[in-house]
Amino acid sequence: IMPPCKRVMFAAQMKSEPRLLEPMYLADITVPNQASSGVYATLNARRGIVESKEDQIGTPICKIRAFVPVLESFGFTSFLRQNTGGQAF
Repeated sequence: IMPPCKRVMFAAQMKSEPRLLEPMYLADITVPNQASSGVYATLNARRGIVESKEDQIGTPICKIRAFVPVLESFGFTSFLRQNTGGQAF
């Protein structure tokens, strides 16, 4: 009974197309509109994925929501502030 069970389990694993998933942080970044290019440059350098960008009506501030891999998040805040001239938070 063990060899057939082993083949069934192996076939089920191969059919399910297993893949590795990387843990991600959700980053909410608030920045003035003129410094948003620095945010995008930082996210591209750190393999970040932009989810949305919301402009605050009546103010020059926008809010960017992005996913950043946990592995790339170490030192992200200092690198972000360096690329935006300290304007992002």
